[in-house]
Amino acid sequence: MPGTLKTVAFGGNPSFLIPTGALAVSDPIDFEIRSQSMLTVTMYLASGQEGFSITSHPGSRTTSWLAMGNQVDATNLTGLAVVSVAHWFFLSAVEVWSPPEARAFAIVGDSITDGRGSTTDANNR
Repeated sequence: MPGTLKTVAFGGNPSFLIPTGALAVSDPIDFEIRSQSMLTVTMYLASGQEGFSITSHPGSRTTSWLAMGNQVDATNLTGLAVVSVAHWFFLSAVEVWSPPEARAFAIVGDSITDGRGSTTDANNR
C-alpha cells in the first residue's frame, strides 16, 4: 500500500551479503500493523540467486510474486517477466512486539503455520 513502505536495515546497512548457510536478522523497525492486516515483504537480489539452497516454504499456500530488476519501491508489479508461485522464499520468520493486552500476532514457520493443506491466499491456516 502506498505510504506504508519501510526500508529494513541490517546492522544499519540497507544491503548485505549472506554467506551460504548463515542467518541474517534485520534491525527492528517501528511499524504499526492493524488487526487482520496483510504484511508484504519485498526484497531485491542484486546478483540474483546463486545455487539452489535457499530458505523456502513450498507448502505456504500464499502467492509470492517474482520480477526482474529492483522493484522494492514498486506498489504494483507489471510486465511480461512477472511470475507468481504459491510458495514463500528467503524469509523464515517475522518477530513482533505486542502489548500485554494483545491476543494474537502473525506467525511464519513450519508447514503447520505456513498453511500446508489450507486454501491458497485465503489466510485460513
